[in-house]
Amino acid sequence: MTAHRPIEKDCCAGGTGLMPPETALARAIRLKAEELPVTQVPLMTARGMILAVPVLAAADGPPFDACAMDGYAVTTTALAGAGPWALPVSGNVAAGDAPVSLCPGAAVRVLTGATLPHGADAVIMQEEVTRVSDGIRFSRHPEPGQNIRPQGSDMQAGATILSPGRILTPRDIAAAAASGQGALLVRARLPMALIASGSELLDPGAPRAPGQIWNVNLPMLAALADQRWIDLAPPMTVVDRLAPMAEALREAATHAHLILTSGGACGGETDLVARAIQAAGGTAETLRLAMKPGKPLVLGRIGRAIVLGLPGNPVAAFVTWQMIALPLARHLAGATPVPQRPCFATLDRALARAPGRREYRPARLVGHDISGRPMLELGPRDFSARIAGLAKADGLAILPADAAHFEAGDEVAFLPFDTA
Repeated sequence: MTAHRPIEKDCCAGGTGLMPPETALARAIRLKAEELPVTQVPLMTARGMILAVPVLAAADGPPFDACAMDGYAVTTTALAGAGPWALPVSGNVAAGDAPVSLCPGAAVRVLTGATLPHGADAVIMQEEVTRVSDGIRFSRHPEPGQNIRPQGSDMQAGATILSPGRILTPRDIAAAAASGQGALLVRARLPMALIASGSELLDPGAPRAPGQIWNVNLPMLAALADQRWIDLAPPMTVVDRLAPMAEALREAATHAHLILTSGGACGGETDLVARAIQAAGGTAETLRLAMKPGKPLVLGRIGRAIVLGLPGNPVAAFVTWQMIALPLARHLAGATPVPQRPCFATLDRALARAPGRREYRPARLVGHDISGRPMLELGPRDFSARIAGLAKADGLAILPADAAHFEAGDEVAFLPFDTA
């Protein structure tokens, strides 16, 4: 068995003059973009936005010594002898009640979240006591600090709880609430435009004439860009003619910071994205990436807008979004870079491929091998236009550029779609 890893050290260019996808992404990021303004939003609506400034704790958390469970607050030094011990119960404190003082030689009934009574240094859980008339009886001597959440044990006033650049998750919202923040300063949403190039494209479901196909990439890319931190303009489809494409790009550049096009990136006589960018007053270059699918990529700029020309094959467009367009969009929006964190899985059968480009092939999880590792079934070699196979896949298997042969049981990197 061979372990085909790590993915970042493979010979991506394969001696063919192709550009590693990481180099293409770095080149796009070097196209300096206008920083998005900062805006304040209520905490209840901040999920999915990008944090612009640190979140600091407004107070200690918890703000007082808190009882960690239902039980009885006692003073451990007042428990003499070997036990068992019997104590009267002198009061009752629930969460939200004003704090009370513990009478010497007594216990106070407390509920989870209540302020620890003054003078108490332990809470005996209610399952360890027996109620007797107006008091309690117990046999196990409590330890000082038992079942108590000390003041400031979770967070201390002034501490940094969340750093800027985070795309706010429900967990982050909880931490911000616990730190006393009712509103957050976030980046404004990234203005983005989507343009599909193709005279053959029709809206899905529309009647088709010979030679026409339904537009797959536009709804797919719009769904991928359906993020709280992205402000997506209405997507559009443009025929394969220079003037209409240049006009669409020129119009999109008046409001978008990032323009994604689909199709027309290969450089053929009807592949006119690069020329249209130039006709719209911008600059453009066509890159050839050592990535399969997704070799052609147009990188350009019109005014403040960065233009990224994705391939027309749907799986190629999907992979290029995951590997280049999404990281670029996150950067433009002010988000902290997130490195790929693939897991590793084994192949269920042998396969051969032409080396030279790193391959991102849709794959299905089909169980586990005898060592308990996930096992993958890879799609066919000609997968770049197979939409049904992409829908059935669980993620992308990453095949190093310099590897031509794989045996059943070989280990490869795998990006599940929930993290790809």
